[in-house]
Amino acid sequence: MEIKMLPRLILAVVLAVVVPRATRGQDCDPRSRDSYGDCPPENEYPDVERSRDPYDHVDRYYQEGPAPDPPPMPMPLHPDRRGWEEVGQEMESAGVGDDGAGSSSTGDCVPLRLGYCEDLPYSATRYPNALGHTSPLDSERSPEYVLMSVLPQLLDGECQPQLRLFACAVLAPKCVPPPPEPHPLAWEGAPRTRSRVVRPCRAVCTDLRRNCERAFHRIQMRWPHYLECENHTASEREEECVDPTGRGFSFDASPHGEDWPGADAGHRGAVLRHRRHAEMTRALRRAEKSCGGAARLYSIGKSFENRDLLVIELSENPGKHELLVPEVRLVGNIHGNEVLGRELLVALAQHLCARLEDGDERVRRLLNTTRLHILPSMNPDGYELAADSIEEDRQAIQGRNNMQNIDLNRNFPDLTSGVLRRPKRRTQPLPVPDQYWDGKVAPETRAVIDWMEEFPFVLAGNLHGGELLVRYPYDASLMGEKFYSATPEDQMFRLLARTYAEAHPLMSDKHKAPCPGETGAPSGGIVNGAEWYSFRGGMPDFSYLHSGCLELTLELGCVKFPSGEDLPIEWAHNREALLTFVEAVHQGIKGVVRDERGAGIGGARISIKGNLRDTVTAPSGEFWRLLPPGSYIVRASRAGYRAVVKRVRLPARLQTSGRVDFKLPRQPGTTASPVEPHDGGRRRGGLSRGRSRGQGRSRNNGEDDEEEEKPRWWAYFQSMGIQPPPWMMVSPDDDY
Repeated sequence: MEIKMLPRLILAVVLAVVVPRATRGQDCDPRSRDSYGDCPPENEYPDVERSRDPYDHVDRYYQEGPAPDPPPMPMPLHPDRRGWEEVGQEMESAGVGDDGAGSSSTGDCVPLRLGYCEDLPYSATRYPNALGHTSPLDSERSPEYVLMSVLPQLLDGECQPQLRLFACAVLAPKCVPPPPEPHPLAWEGAPRTRSRVVRPCRAVCTDLRRNCERAFHRIQMRWPHYLECENHTASEREEECVDPTGRGFSFDASPHGEDWPGADAGHRGAVLRHRRHAEMTRALRRAEKSCGGAARLYSIGKSFENRDLLVIELSENPGKHELLVPEVRLVGNIHGNEVLGRELLVALAQHLCARLEDGDERVRRLLNTTRLHILPSMNPDGYELAADSIEEDRQAIQGRNNMQNIDLNRNFPDLTSGVLRRPKRRTQPLPVPDQYWDGKVAPETRAVIDWMEEFPFVLAGNLHGGELLVRYPYDASLMGEKFYSATPEDQMFRLLARTYAEAHPLMSDKHKAPCPGETGAPSGGIVNGAEWYSFRGGMPDFSYLHSGCLELTLELGCVKFPSGEDLPIEWAHNREALLTFVEAVHQGIKGVVRDERGAGIGGARISIKGNLRDTVTAPSGEFWRLLPPGSYIVRASRAGYRAVVKRVRLPARLQTSGRVDFKLPRQPGTTASPVEPHDGGRRRGGLSRGRSRGQGRSRNNGEDDEEEEKPRWWAYFQSMGIQPPPWMMVSPDDDY
């Protein structure tokens, strides 16, 4: 029985082994769609464990001939748009890898051996890298690697470790090895697949630069060239990329990022973003260069921490006063934590220069008839402190005062108290009391006083934050808070305040939501300063009584330090109001007081009947007097001359200042000696008392001795025997 069953058993074994092999070889073509589902899974790498028959492809080779070559593997693009395979061929021909272990002479993956990059989320890289380094030793000797190693100390830990990891991903990009090699018995023409490099994701770079570039500006260093997002990164939409930081990123950057040019593309030129002092300086220099000769950047002095108080002047002939062209000044950031005005004034300069280049008739007319001086930051030290503190706690912003803890808007001479004690006394521009200089005067305050004395400003605005209204003098009263304290120009001040408030889309709206907190501000958009709250030593009161310049406080919003995303909206709200306010200087009357020979008479008084404040002519005999529409009796007088009186009518629709000139005949018996110019109570000699030697005004675009000094990071490289490369240094042409 057992012997009879043996042949059947042998036959079953033979059929089980031979028949399937014959069927597979003749009827099953793994390259055919029809039979693919019935064939065993084919593996192009026979040495992999899942292969059922490592010699199966050899049988097919002898039965069917060699298989056609598979299509080439798609390669990611190199930064210069060549294929990685082409770059790999260049690597081989160049003999890469002759300088030590860890290099790759064939473009293969090698272990990652950079000490500061061991915590990258991968362990293999490939040389040469995008910077041309051919080995780990080559990278470690480079300025790029040295910079990466000292950045945590230079930036005080800011943006770490993300910034270091991203730099590592550029110096040592991720390398993905090829699949296992074909079996030795595979056909000779089988292609050899190379390793490939996976570059860091561009969105990670963009996010890092947006949040960390300002840290480089604080140490006077340019954003490193090898971290430029367009050069050494991969767009996650086009190819595979790696996030070396391991924290994820957003594909869609905010349309209102730091470089967003504004809400209205029709008003290009203004770049709305928060800027540190070095960034602001570069932005102003760029505006100056782009303005076609209509701008001049100068410094009026230094802050307590030696930062330049930079002013950009915009006019047809910057640097030169022209007869009867009024001078206007705008000052921002007198309180360091009130930053909106600072950014809006930089944007205003950029906007005016861009529109002038475009041939905008309104801007051309404005700059042809007005000399505008813009001081974006009177308190740059306070701003730096505020910018640092807001990163820690937005609810506790520091930096209101300067670095001597002086409130700059309480540090000017108090001329108001004396005037209010004698309300019926006619006044002309008042001098600074000598005892004022014996007190604690901030260098920023001193610089602005000297600035006021140098230029015959007619109209001024200082930009604040914390409320949404315009405040006009007097800011001080004898009766305390909530008491209206009117100037002789009260009607004109209210007209100027309404000019700004009504040009703003929200400021004059009585139904707008009040600012948080109990500020006590009225809802109509304008307020007398002392009626809101009274204080002494403010800049507007001093400006009015010392130089005759009408100055208003522009409170631009409830939030003192708004987010960067809100800046374009605030610019859209205030752009037209700022332009309209500057144009308001062309109201009232202007003229020249001359003698019988036609020479200008400086120091002559211009009096308006019914107004207790007199204007004093400049040394050239010029005067400006801002007046609302109406009829006036104007008197010009000077010691040694006969007074002349004229009746003037200003219609409501007058678009420019009325021209009123005076010729004063000399009094009988007086000599015909030249008229001595009178400074109207201003301190002579160009500099106010209290300025120390060597503290004079700079006129070299804020570059005092900067070329002589090196930033503190310079020593790091010199101590290592490395000359800091030029690309690290900030250039005057840089803007961010």
